Amino acid sequence: MPSACCVCKRVYDMERRFIRLGIDYGTSTSKLVFRDPKAQDGEKAYVILREGAFRIPSSVAYTGQELIFGSSPEQHTDLGKVAWFQSVKMRVAEEVTGKYGRFCYGPWPNVSDGPSANELAVLSVWFLIGEAEKAVCHHLGFPKEMVSLSVTLGIPMKFFENEMLRKEFLRIARLARRLHEKCGLLVDGRLGLATARELIRQCSELPDEMSVPDGDLRNLIRPESEAAMCPTVKSPAVAEGPYAEVDIGAGTSHATFFSILPAFRHQRWLKDRLCFYGTRSEAVGMDAVDAALAARNHIPHEQSLLLRGHERAEIDKIGTAAIEQILQRIRENYVLAWRPAAPKLSWAERDRFRNHEVFLVGGGSLVPAIARVLVTHPDGYDHELRLRSLGVPSDLSRTDGRSIAREDMPFLAVAYGLTYYAAEIPETFTPDQVPPAPRPRKPRLDWEEM
Repeated sequence: MPSACCVCKRVYDMERRFIRLGIDYGTSTSKLVFRDPKAQDGEKAYVILREGAFRIPSSVAYTGQELIFGSSPEQHTDLGKVAWFQSVKMRVAEEVTGKYGRFCYGPWPNVSDGPSANELAVLSVWFLIGEAEKAVCHHLGFPKEMVSLSVTLGIPMKFFENEMLRKEFLRIARLARRLHEKCGLLVDGRLGLATARELIRQCSELPDEMSVPDGDLRNLIRPESEAAMCPTVKSPAVAEGPYAEVDIGAGTSHATFFSILPAFRHQRWLKDRLCFYGTRSEAVGMDAVDAALAARNHIPHEQSLLLRGHERAEIDKIGTAAIEQILQRIRENYVLAWRPAAPKLSWAERDRFRNHEVFLVGGGSLVPAIARVLVTHPDGYDHELRLRSLGVPSDLSRTDGRSIAREDMPFLAVAYGLTYYAAEIPETFTPDQVPPAPRPRKPRLDWEEM
């Protein structure tokens, strides 16, 4: 066993490693990807695994005294009688805006003096940072003292546009980071609620930093749609032009219309900017699909998530009648995202959008019945739109050395995109930054000249 002096010398001789961590804090599960600029074979990004899987449950169990993170009702039936808090991220939006039922599908436990969604979000992100640091140190063979993490948290584009929600998730990201710096790893993913509240109170009393410039803000929190499309913009297989992105997640579906815009540099045209025109979120996703399929098969609602990953086979067997209303809502969300986008386009741009391509991400992208409701343009043109899937970036792999399966990329795109610094990604304009396109005024008769 090496002596303390040997260990200290080894740490002293090491060069501190600066790692960029992307956190896709999801409604159902979260994904973690870190980027190592000084990897052995050049800059690489790695998907973090926990218990052999890259999906880390976002649910939180509450025993009445203790909070348990990284668990789900389906995976951990040995916890006994506990209250399960799910869709925490979306519940935060409901608490902030007061629009209950607008952002989230499913019930919320009615627990006397239980944790708020805000408290659970802060603690969950702290838990994820700790799990990531542990995985990074193990992968590199470095002690944590020689690893510096910069963390970017993804949030829905609609949240980023909303000033109240943007400020709230910025506060959550900062507070989670302070908890990690103060307390380190959340051991075994467990913490008493009283202790948690006291730690949050202590860290909340620390002085806030000054206002954050937009460039730095995107290094702390960033729209998920922007992050998911980052590998797309960087891919030589994707040209500039008009696109839509539809993310069918567990509890929510997000739809966005955007363009990849070029600029003429170094004697050639280069993909230069991302311009988002319209976005919309709806509280419908794979949880609703699973619940409807479970009801059709007479499976208890609390066991509906046992169908997760098997939706395609179930639909092939029984047809789409059981989920027809859900498909219509996903389609409607896509159409409603187009409505605020269309006025921001010139007539030439609108003509190009007649043939825009659609990128599908999230679990719903793997279900053909869902994809089929998105092949028709929101304005109802007869031709079918081209549906695109995300390719696997050449610099992305798993921490266990295995390659990334193409069908896993819809789940990992956001976390991967978040590992880039804001300065490394194309300049991005959110829908609220894009004004309506000028329209030529129709000539009017001057009655005095008649």
